[in-house]
Amino acid sequence: MKPQNQHSLNTPPYCFGSSDCKHCTIRHSMLFCSINVENFDHIFEPVDNLRYTAKAQIYTQGEQGREIYSIRNGLVKLVQFEPNGNQRIVRLLGAKDVFGLESLLSEPYHQTAIVLQELSVCRIPISSLTQLEDATPSLNDHVMQCWGHHLSRSEQWLTQLSVGSVKTRVINFLLMLKAINRHHNETLKLISYEDIASIICSSRETVTRIMVELKVSGLIHKGETAKEIYFDDDVLKNAIK
Repeated sequence: MKPQNQHSLNTPPYCFGSSDCKHCTIRHSMLFCSINVENFDHIFEPVDNLRYTAKAQIYTQGEQGREIYSIRNGLVKLVQFEPNGNQRIVRLLGAKDVFGLESLLSEPYHQTAIVLQELSVCRIPISSLTQLEDATPSLNDHVMQCWGHHLSRSEQWLTQLSVGSVKTRVINFLLMLKAINRHHNETLKLISYEDIASIICSSRETVTRIMVELKVSGLIHKGETAKEIYFDDDVLKNAIK
């Protein structure tokens, strides 16, 4: 299935209305942290506070980008579709991450964004962001930091999840997923083994076997539910040295 034919699959979100940036309890870590929002109420009015359920599709690869998204809470995967029909997860994004940045360059979205875990997100029109950048140069610096973070995450993705044994890649993935969920407690909610396999270029069966081995060896431990685990970062890192 080609991405350009998937527009109808985008999922309408539940909208809580305009984002209340002025009273946002996590604004210090969000995109607009450097702005005195009281001076720009009229510009922030089009910024929506949205909620998506798991498996919802936010936007489609090839769709012309008109908004960027700033995550308050939840988990998103970016899926790259190839001309031959193959697809691969190329990025995971969590709280405080920004995605859809390619729309700032008037480009179509490079991947399809799909929700993995219930998502609370601010949808920011490019027109509003452009107005704010003109009025507050410090915002441009923060946007550039977001680009830099994306580049650094891409390099980490390539070096730690694409090379080495499958066990090493699984361990690196678990550490990376925990870092993305850095605002949560020590318990980590897993994504599906099928998605993990897509990320590390392996099979679901192999990922299942490695996860069982890690649990039996005591490197990771079961949480309260079947989808939750916990582990000591240093112990897990030592397993691949």
